[in-house]
Amino acid sequence: MPPHTRRCLSCRCLGHKSEFWRVVRLAQSQTVVLDQGQGRSAYLCPQASCLHQARKKNHLGRVLKAPIPAEIYTALASRLTTIREDESSSPLLERPSKLPKRPTRQKDGLSQPPDHAGLGHCP
Repeated sequence: MPPHTRRCLSCRCLGHKSEFWRVVRLAQSQTVVLDQGQGRSAYLCPQASCLHQARKKNHLGRVLKAPIPAEIYTALASRLTTIREDESSSPLLERPSKLPKRPTRQKDGLSQPPDHAGLGHCP
């Protein structure tokens, strides 16, 4: 994986770490915060579907191994509305891109080509 590349815990898309929301469980206090501090981190795409799935299936809680306060989800939802407002004024915002898949081995020894030749975008 190239340096500074992260994966969304909901949709599994890869992208530069600046394209994601970072949720951190602080090492010392075991509290969960956004975007700051050292500790166990999880990354989410700034998309409604990823946020909804992460909350519904408790992805953040399982990855961070800590209970996630409702304030974290509220803060992420408010960021999402801000992004949607910005998106309506600037349609050039994109989701993080997927890296090409590596060929897989089949039982007969032949390799299967990747699904797409170049970089794609998350669904």
